[in-house]
Amino acid sequence: MLCDKRPRRIYRLSPLTLGEATEKARHMRRQRDAMIVGLILAGIAVALLAAKAYGRGSEIRNPKSVIRNPPSSGRPKHTNLATQGGGGVEQGSPSYPWSPRPAARFPSRPAANVVIATVRRMTVTAYCPCEICCGKYADGITASGLPVTANGGRFVAAPKEYPFGALITIPGYPAKSPAPVPVLDRGGAITGDRLDVYFPTHAEALAWGVRQLDVTVVE
Repeated sequence: MLCDKRPRRIYRLSPLTLGEATEKARHMRRQRDAMIVGLILAGIAVALLAAKAYGRGSEIRNPKSVIRNPPSSGRPKHTNLATQGGGGVEQGSPSYPWSPRPAARFPSRPAANVVIATVRRMTVTAYCPCEICCGKYADGITASGLPVTANGGRFVAAPKEYPFGALITIPGYPAKSPAPVPVLDRGGAITGDRLDVYFPTHAEALAWGVRQLDVTVVE
């Protein structure tokens, strides 16, 4: 059996004082704390990079969530609009992440000041303020209480369904400049689709005669 007779070295550790041991322990703790802090910071940096990369990926996967070509003034552009292939794609306007809802539709109704005009076929006769035409009512005062000189002596007698003040356009009346004339008078024989235009003289009323006309009634 062979024996190793080489001389062996004996290492002896020099004894440390209490102060040296304490300082060495503190130094090791500082190194450990610095390593832990470094690892935490590295983890935070990696998490931020991953979140940023994920956000870019979601924008690429959903391009509608990105506003393309936003206007510099902060308001949408409304010029140079065109529709491509009937698909409703407008050029020159930004796209938004939401889709506009169609405007609500409500049944329309005429406003209080809306003028309603109707055209009717009516029999139009004529009269004057004489006793032949007006009988006992030949006093120069219309049924509305206004004199026959109101509106320059240009008005019409109409059935009760047409209120006083309603305007009626009658072709050829007045003769020189036809214009809408008000309803200011009534007549016992003026019923249904019949009107009686006023003239200051009996000769003018006879010259008018009886006419079938398309009149426009503005109520």
